[in-house]
Amino acid sequence: MPYTLPQSLIPETPSPVCEIVEALNRIAPLQGLPEPERLWLALHGQEVHAKVGEVLFEEGHPAEQMMLILKGEIHVRRQRSGPMALFIGRAGQMTGLLPFSRMVSYGGQGFAVQDVWALLFHKSMFPEMLAAIPSFGQRVVSTLLDRVREVTRIEQQSEKLTAVGKLAGN
Repeated sequence: MPYTLPQSLIPETPSPVCEIVEALNRIAPLQGLPEPERLWLALHGQEVHAKVGEVLFEEGHPAEQMMLILKGEIHVRRQRSGPMALFIGRAGQMTGLLPFSRMVSYGGQGFAVQDVWALLFHKSMFPEMLAAIPSFGQRVVSTLLDRVREVTRIEQQSEKLTAVGKLAGN
C-alpha cells in the first residue's frame, strides 16, 4: 500500500526559499553545505507542516521519504505489539529513509508532539540528489553509521536489563 501524504500537511503558501535555505543550515549532517546545494534541496523538497497530534506516517507503511526536520519534534510509537516508544526526531535531524538505507517500512506511527516544519524527499529523487550534491553521500553514510551505533547501544542496554531481571528472578 503506497503512502500518500495527507494534503493537510502541505502548506497552502510555501515558505520563502531563502528561509528554507537558512533552516537547512541547522540540520546537523548538512552543516557547512554550500548555499547552492542547500538551495537545490530547498527547491526540490516537499515542504510539510504538522500541528501537534497530526500523523506524518503510519506503522507498517512503506518507507519512501527522507525527512529533514527543520523545526519541531516527532515521536515514533509502535502500536501493533502494544504501545512502545521507538524514536524521537527533533529539529536539526535527517531521518526516515535515507539513500543507501535498507529501511523498507516504518516501524511505528510518527506524530508531531510539537509543531513540525520539514522537507520530504521521495526515494526516486535520491540519484539526482546524490549527483547534484557530491558530499551528500558521505553525509548520509555518517548518519547511517550513527543510527547503527544508537541501535546497538539500545540493544545492549536492553540485554543488560534482561540479564539483571533474570538475576533478580533467581
